[in-house]
Amino acid sequence: MEKPKAEKPAEKPPEKPKEPEAIKVKITSQPYDRYMQAGYAASREKAYSKALVFFRRALDDHPGDSYATKAIANIEPLAAKETTTPPKQ
Repeated sequence: MEKPKAEKPAEKPPEKPKEPEAIKVKITSQPYDRYMQAGYAASREKAYSKALVFFRRALDDHPGDSYATKAIANIEPLAAKETTTPPKQ
């Protein structure tokens, strides 16, 4: 009598290539970062009093921060001139 042939296990279909994984980026939207960016933007627009407010808020959020402290030191003299200089006509 002939032995029954053992069935081969079903072959798995070829695997699809995996899609690349998404790049994980940590986006920080912390108040400190927003205040600093707003301060820099205001200073570029020569709105020094406004920039000073943002830098002080950043310093309130991160007391003792050297970047906010330096930004305030740089902007204070410019903001003082802004409030004492009459507008040009």
